[in-house]
Amino acid sequence: MFRQRLLHSGVVLIRLAGQPETKAGLVTPVVSMLGFSSNPLWGCRGKRGQLPRRQHEFLGSPGLSVQNLSKLKKPQAPLTPTCCITEMTTACETPAGLTMASQLGNPITASERMFEMYLSSNGYTGWTHEQPTLGKPTTPDYHLRFGHLDLYFDVKEFENDDPVHHAEDGAYDPYRRLREKVNQAARQFKHYREFSCSLVLSDPNAARVDIDAPEIVIGTMFGNIGFSVPFGDSADPRASARRVFTTGGKMVDYKHGTAWNTTFSSIISLVPYPVRRKRLLIARDKRKREAGRELMHEEWRATAKSVLTTDEDTVVRIVVYENPYARIPLPATLFRGPFDERWGADGDLIRRVFVGDLLAELETELVQCDLRTPIQRFMDRQQQG
Repeated sequence: MFRQRLLHSGVVLIRLAGQPETKAGLVTPVVSMLGFSSNPLWGCRGKRGQLPRRQHEFLGSPGLSVQNLSKLKKPQAPLTPTCCITEMTTACETPAGLTMASQLGNPITASERMFEMYLSSNGYTGWTHEQPTLGKPTTPDYHLRFGHLDLYFDVKEFENDDPVHHAEDGAYDPYRRLREKVNQAARQFKHYREFSCSLVLSDPNAARVDIDAPEIVIGTMFGNIGFSVPFGDSADPRASARRVFTTGGKMVDYKHGTAWNTTFSSIISLVPYPVRRKRLLIARDKRKREAGRELMHEEWRATAKSVLTTDEDTVVRIVVYENPYARIPLPATLFRGPFDERWGADGDLIRRVFVGDLLAELETELVQCDLRTPIQRFMDRQQQG
């Protein structure tokens, strides 16, 4: 569903909304329908040197523009850590190196266990779970010593109890629940301005939130994604719709032309990656091209059996979305696993600046596959014919 709003600037802004059944693919189909590239590296650009009054303009080139803060109200310089000494207690660890409970006595959640599994499997040591810091009234979930830096992470998971998700119809706001988690983490981080702090989002309860969609997570940070359409007597008839950021971003304050929540170094998505399912798609497409037709049921079963099951059928990975306005950035050498991704500032653009080697190999093969469903191929043939 679409909702239109008339702006004082003389454009019609079409803001994305949708029904729960289609929210997982909310942006890409609409982008394709309006003639934009659905490449995951998408872009925008605004007037250099200041935040636009209401929106960034997407250009369709790889990347997402961020504004130069040279003329904005800058965040304060990094503070000198005054409370980096934590209480001398040790975590209760299992033989696998995972905590059974936090040092505050809280039971570990599914998301926290996933985060610990990721840290342990990727060789990170020296982390603690809910270990109080002297002089601090709040305690983020994890502290990690990396090089000479003390990094703090607050892990948030989503419960499958949102009545909006269980409604049979109505609009769906993909940003609301993510921004609620940002607000919760901000309360934990308000006393840690001299440290790098990151929010980790995970969905082990299948709450159907879009933390694996870059456009939604980045929109959570910088503003709802919408479309700007010129109209009126002075509008250029050749002008096309533009993808834009609108309002609601948690890392920018468009009203006052400055950045906020600068204690957040990044938002991190902690998500499973279905390695075997991707390999099945590649194997099926290869077999289908060899046969020159759709596979029969038995052919498909034989193809599926040829893809061996391993310990890495599904892997836990991290996708980092850097905050370009952060007071203290997250180290660029952190979280660079074989299936990890990182989105960050590259000049005036936010683009995917890192992709793990194994993920890159799979994506190279997947981009050559015809992953359309039979219905999609039928509709394409009808349009062409």
